[in-house]
Amino acid sequence: MNEQSEPSVSTTSRITSRMVMQVAIAVVLLLYVAMVLAQVGVRFVSPSLFAWGTTFLPSGHGVANTIVLILSCVPIAMARHTAARTNRWVMIAALSATFLGGVVFLAVQSVEYETSFRQGLGWGAPVNIAGSGGGGAIGELGPGDVGLGNTRWQATCRSCHGPGGEGVEGQGKDLRQSSFVQGLDDPGLIAFIKAGRPVSDPVNATGKPMPPKGGNPLLKDAQLMDIVAYIRTIQVPISDVDEEDETAVVADDIAPLVKDEEAITATAEANDGFWIPSSSVPLAALGPTGLSPDAFTHADRPARADLFFGFFFLMTGMHILQMLMGLVILMWLIYRAVQIPYTPSRDVPVDLAGRYWYFAVAIWVALFPLFYFT
Repeated sequence: MNEQSEPSVSTTSRITSRMVMQVAIAVVLLLYVAMVLAQVGVRFVSPSLFAWGTTFLPSGHGVANTIVLILSCVPIAMARHTAARTNRWVMIAALSATFLGGVVFLAVQSVEYETSFRQGLGWGAPVNIAGSGGGGAIGELGPGDVGLGNTRWQATCRSCHGPGGEGVEGQGKDLRQSSFVQGLDDPGLIAFIKAGRPVSDPVNATGKPMPPKGGNPLLKDAQLMDIVAYIRTIQVPISDVDEEDETAVVADDIAPLVKDEEAITATAEANDGFWIPSSSVPLAALGPTGLSPDAFTHADRPARADLFFGFFFLMTGMHILQMLMGLVILMWLIYRAVQIPYTPSRDVPVDLAGRYWYFAVAIWVALFPLFYFT
């Protein structure tokens, strides 16, 4: 390989390059400051909005990305140090390690974005806390599969209502002879399951919240129909049940749920065979962390709930663009280092890249607590 030579960078050019970089960082920083001020203002006016929104962001993702980015500063610092000492291959290895850290960060962020989009969370989108969708409107669903319904019941509903619907003391009621359940038609029962029942509901007799979709937000309408089909098979006549122990079904209370679900559920493929198993032990978690907040239901959703994720996607999206640009710069530096060895008089590109990367990491460290903690 022929190693080429380049003219050394003068002191004036070095100072100019660093000044240009600092001005560019200052301009981007001002944009972030403006967005942070706007976000803080909204948080001050509507604190419940951010208390609600943070429940959908698994803090583990944010913590992992923060650790990855902070650790990536170590090899980029080593690259800046070795570039000035012509330690060529050590510098290439250090730049490659930083590049790998950036790729890991974007991979984790993409998983978080995919989950949020799948849940219908975004600026201007009709936020669906329970993860509605799948299989068309409720009234258009065909008969459910009892076998699949039993499987999904055991994975999702058993922890509160028992393996056969007999109920678990202190957790969930006996559904086998429930006049409330038997008084609902299938679409009405699906709508009720999707909405859940908070502790604040006057007719909640257990003192425990029933989370939307039993705490499994990935269940789709067709899969809920399977569960309903199974429930119908375990029901027994209610002639011997004390009617005063059951709450009468009020059609006017169920109709809005059905109408609302039919309005917001477009067509989607029924995701048969996919569910999140739940523990069958009483007091088990209500659902996967970050996807199904138990403190909020449709009725508790803050006004303009989409604003939280509007800020989230705007600010983290801008940071993702910043990270992508950083990866492109690192690729160019690695390629250039392979072709032409750096010398102490030509280490400015590595030095500027290091400054840029530090800035990107600092931005994420500032964004992390704004969105992942109340």
